[in-house]
Amino acid sequence: MKKQRELLIKEKVSLCLSFYIDCIIIVGCRKIKEKYHGYLQYHSIFMWCTILNVALLVLSSLLCVCAGDWAYRIHSKWFSISRETFNVAIYSFLALYKLLVFVFSLIPYIALLIVG
Repeated sequence: MKKQRELLIKEKVSLCLSFYIDCIIIVGCRKIKEKYHGYLQYHSIFMWCTILNVALLVLSSLLCVCAGDWAYRIHSKWFSISRETFNVAIYSFLALYKLLVFVFSLIPYIALLIVG
């Protein structure tokens, strides 16, 4: 009888300890999730920002290469601009846009990948 009681107490203690350990693990996981939640959010934002900006950059570059004459005709109707000036303006726009995409989208995304 005494052995049964001791065995029952040991089972209860064991059950309480396992419950306590499970609670510690769950609380720890929540803290980890809360800690890295902001990182995951920023990671996703910069990833999609980079994807969309690079897609827009590629699309506008292809548009300038494939339909440059069409774009020049439209803009020359609105503004009196020579073809050389138009080419310089478009090239400068694409170069500036590429630089901005790299500095404000791609580099922060890579930094978050390295940190994470």
